[in-house]
Amino acid sequence: MSALELVNTTTISSGVSSVNVTSVFTADYEVYKVVGANFLGATSTATGTNLRLINSSSSVITDDYMYAQLTMKGETSFGENRSEDEDRIWNVFSGIDDSGQASGGCFWIFNPFSSGNYTWVLYESSGIPSGNFRGYKGIAVDPNNTSITGFQVENNEGVNFNGGGTIQTFGLRVDT
Repeated sequence: MSALELVNTTTISSGVSSVNVTSVFTADYEVYKVVGANFLGATSTATGTNLRLINSSSSVITDDYMYAQLTMKGETSFGENRSEDEDRIWNVFSGIDDSGQASGGCFWIFNPFSSGNYTWVLYESSGIPSGNFRGYKGIAVDPNNTSITGFQVENNEGVNFNGGGTIQTFGLRVDT
C-alpha cells in the first residue's frame, strides 16, 4: 500500500518574483509530489513560471540543468524544447500574467535528498497567459549528485506574483 503524505503547504505572497520552499526533502522519502495551483502574475506581460532546486547548503542551483519539454499551444502547433545546460527548468508551472486566469502544475521529484544519485524531475502544467492555452510536459535532471533539500518557484524576467497561489509538497510512502 502506498500513500501520499502532506509535508508542507506554502502560500505565495504578492509582490515577489520567486518563492523558496526549504527543508522539505529529507531522508524520509525517496519520491515527492509537488502541486502548485492558482498562480497569477502582477503584470500583463506573460512569463514562464519555472523551477530551481535548492541544495543542502541552502543555495539555489542556477546552472547545469538538463531538460526536454513538449509545449502544447492551443492556437498553434506543438513544439519541443531541450537543453543540456540551463539555469532553470522552464515552465514547470506553465505561464502567468494578470488576466485572472490562473496557472499551475505538478512535478514528481526522485531521490532529491540522496547525494549519491542524480535528482530527476517529471512535470506537467497548464495555464492561459495572454488568453492563449499553454500546456507543458517534461523531464529534467540535476546531474550534480548533490543533496537537494528544497526548491524555488520563480518567474523569469522578474515578473511578480499576485498572491494567493499555493504550493503543496507530499512525500510518497511506499509500504513493502
